[in-house]
Amino acid sequence: MRILWHMPTLQPSSCGLSRRAFGFAEGLQHAGHSVEFLVAADKTTFENGDKFAELPIHVVRVNRKAPPHWSLQARRRLSAAEQILLQTNRTFDLFISCQPEAITIAKKLWPSIPRLFVCGGVTILHDSADAQRRQGVSIATRFAFHMDRTLKRRNERSAFQSADAVVFDSQSTRGRVIEEYGLDPSKGHAIYAAVDSEQFRPPSESERAAARQQFGLAERDFCLAWTGRMSPEKNLGVLIDAVTQLPNDFKLLLVGDGPTEAAVRSQVAETGVGERVLMPGPMSDVRLALRAADAFVFPSVSESLGLSLIEAMSLGLPSIALQADERRIRNASAEILDNGSCGVLVNANSPAAFAAAIQSLASDPHRRAKFARAARARAAAEFAWTGGQLRFNDLVERLACRFIGTGKRVQRTTLPVLGS
Repeated sequence: MRILWHMPTLQPSSCGLSRRAFGFAEGLQHAGHSVEFLVAADKTTFENGDKFAELPIHVVRVNRKAPPHWSLQARRRLSAAEQILLQTNRTFDLFISCQPEAITIAKKLWPSIPRLFVCGGVTILHDSADAQRRQGVSIATRFAFHMDRTLKRRNERSAFQSADAVVFDSQSTRGRVIEEYGLDPSKGHAIYAAVDSEQFRPPSESERAAARQQFGLAERDFCLAWTGRMSPEKNLGVLIDAVTQLPNDFKLLLVGDGPTEAAVRSQVAETGVGERVLMPGPMSDVRLALRAADAFVFPSVSESLGLSLIEAMSLGLPSIALQADERRIRNASAEILDNGSCGVLVNANSPAAFAAAIQSLASDPHRRAKFARAARARAAAEFAWTGGQLRFNDLVERLACRFIGTGKRVQRTTLPVLGS
């Protein structure tokens, strides 16, 4: 089967959605299918004709026109998606995209070809957190945010209606979309796939010692690690403020970069914890940082899944994550940590609550060891790529069988729902 996979951005070194797409695509390739990626030139570092793990990448130029106002950017994404898809002249049997606008355009351009939407996240996860950050801004700015969210929701709703199947990375996101967007439950499939449990394995004593030495950590230091893209929803400010309430031998290792990096560095300087908060920047291999850590912290307020948390679990790190409240905090932390059996769930989004949870875990080595064993076992059993690829392949083949060879849409049949 020939598959065209469109991506809104393709940056496997820094984008979890890109890594997820490549992982699924490699599974399809191993199953004998042909997969080719399509992406705009300004959204990737790949060049046209490049390959990643033997997967061809087609890079096209897009003339992006700036919207009259940033609140109208969702409309421009529809136009850009159409430009991209119109530039493909390849014959294929299945269209996959991780961008909602592309799914809607594909239905218009190729109505007889099945469409699979691999959803990386939705606006409804961020609405409450964004509303909190907008407190105190002008009426005009609040109206602009409202317009932006309305248009984004419209694009997402259209994609859910236009897709023949939708893959979510967590049950939490699947359930929220079914409830708030009215997605047909038979279309929505939750497929876990996040980590290579052989690559992300607990370190040996020598590996751990070497990693800690590289970051200048003393034997007495209790090191907390965080990895990812520094952006507002990651809620890193609460961690920095929590460090100010902890003893001096507690260190925080923040690995990554992003739009809020400057604000994070400024907060570190202003709070006077510069010697205790280590910021090495982005790393192509985060395992070094995780090997150096004693625990992993994950304060995200809005997250569809949480790849970095699962990677830490796979290395056998006990974790501390923020508990969702379904109002201002919408994440999958409880789902990942099996409702607290694999790590600590913090019920309040405050520095004091995180500091208390960190100190409690640091003072109890037996509890840390218990969490570490449970986390490693859960990551290997539930979130390993091997099982996720098999489930994704099965869904793709069942979906394609409804269309291939018919020349037109056949009567709708129900696919077995995965992960429900």
